Amino acid sequence: MQLAAGKSVDLRALELDEEELQGQRARLLKELGDIEMAGLVFQGDGAPSPATLGVALVLTARLAAELEDYPSVAELIAASESGTNPAHLSRARLALSTVVSETLAEMEAAELFTDASTSAAVSANGGAQPQSMEEAKSMHIRWAILELARARFAEDRPADWGSVGK
Repeated sequence: MQLAAGKSVDLRALELDEEELQGQRARLLKELGDIEMAGLVFQGDGAPSPATLGVALVLTARLAAELEDYPSVAELIAASESGTNPAHLSRARLALSTVVSETLAEMEAAELFTDASTSAAVSANGGAQPQSMEEAKSMHIRWAILELARARFAEDRPADWGSVGK
């Protein structure tokens, strides 16, 4: 394949890197365990848990080289947070920001958090069901943590991001 500037791209090398990237991802995701069961977790201050940041870093890697030097997710996180690859960390944080914004938008659309005394949840069949005060309190806490996370990630949005998630 030839590029306009006269430079060539080795497609076979790109394919090999993609295969290696998938292997690196599989290795690190295996270390994290059942991601679907664990879910994405944000701490009380809105920061992603180490496992959540690890998932984002693994899934947003574009090249095998972004993962291959790290034998564990903990080392990948530590290196990312120390500034080893700021572009990769930025992609991971943007992905988490998008998840947070979309989750909040879904909560708002479903009106899952309202006045705790009249809070209602939507069941699988679409009907509203009254919530106990504890359920309402739990939903408000989740909403507050996600709002903190949204604020934490606000600086990571590109300038052309628009009003999405604000």
